[in-house]
Amino acid sequence: MTENADNPLEVGEPLPVTPRHRFALFGNYTVQQGTFGGLGMGMGVRYSSKSAGSLPGPFNPLVFKGDSSLLFDAIISYDTPDWRFAINGSNIFDQRYVGRCASATGCNFGAGRQVIGTATYKF
Repeated sequence: MTENADNPLEVGEPLPVTPRHRFALFGNYTVQQGTFGGLGMGMGVRYSSKSAGSLPGPFNPLVFKGDSSLLFDAIISYDTPDWRFAINGSNIFDQRYVGRCASATGCNFGAGRQVIGTATYKF
């Protein structure tokens, strides 16, 4: 923010819940032929730097920040001509981090480990 006549304390402050740095990379490989044809595996990493939970102001002089996070994701899948079976995992090492912290009593953890299995029919 570059101007704010109502609250000059906000000028130059980072936007709430918007990390300054964010990075994501995911790679996936599927075997095309042979005994393991259709078997796929992938791995990814996500990074977010700390982020402010709110803007400073007359009623909010202290700005709390959420943690930085480094999370790993993975997938294993098997494709046939008619079906796709997959298991996806997010935050597979179950990293605990504070995703947002707006006040001393208003902090929330980020999403923990999630594993989802799917079976998809292709038509």
